[in-house]
Amino acid sequence: WGRVLVLVGGCGPVAQGLAAGLLEGGATVVVPSRSAEKLSELRANLGHPAGLATLHGGFAEGPREGPPPIAQQILHEFGRVDGVVAHGGLIRSDTLGSGVAGRPILSVPGESVLDDVTKLLGLHLRAAQALLPLMARVVKQEPGANPGYTLVTSGLQGPRAEAHVQAEGPAMTALYGLGLALRNASAALEHPVRVNEVRLAMQINRADSERL
Repeated sequence: WGRVLVLVGGCGPVAQGLAAGLLEGGATVVVPSRSAEKLSELRANLGHPAGLATLHGGFAEGPREGPPPIAQQILHEFGRVDGVVAHGGLIRSDTLGSGVAGRPILSVPGESVLDDVTKLLGLHLRAAQALLPLMARVVKQEPGANPGYTLVTSGLQGPRAEAHVQAEGPAMTALYGLGLALRNASAALEHPVRVNEVRLAMQINRADSERL
């Protein structure tokens, strides 16, 4: 491809798999993270590929108004953004710090659930606000270009799924609404950018005690 793709949502196992696939396609893959240690692990796990660029910083950092510094750094170093893969619904809420993951929704403080929703949506909204205009610039400068912003969400299906969609459910579900809002907002741009959602679901048919 020779395109510049940005991976949003951390640099853990999910990001590693996504980055590996994008690198195989010949893209330059840019992975920002606030954790320098995790970025180092990502580079090592992928074998230090030439097409992988890791940047120390996050989209939730910086001033409340205007693009975050990490977006400005991406534009300065690469000059363009041809695509974004933002994975959000695959993150359990225990990684967000509130400790509500797996607990019944009626037994946790409402503030903790709202904190998870705010953190997850805040990250992905800030990233979209910063990156979609950069992608629209590509559409304007290169007629026929077709950059895409892909939001990867998740869900659970099956007769036993309700036992697992507990207090983290609102944060995951809120991302579905964000995906719809981003599609509507992008369509209204002077130079629209294609916004997709890929929803990955895990089928749960048996209780934990019945599974190995």
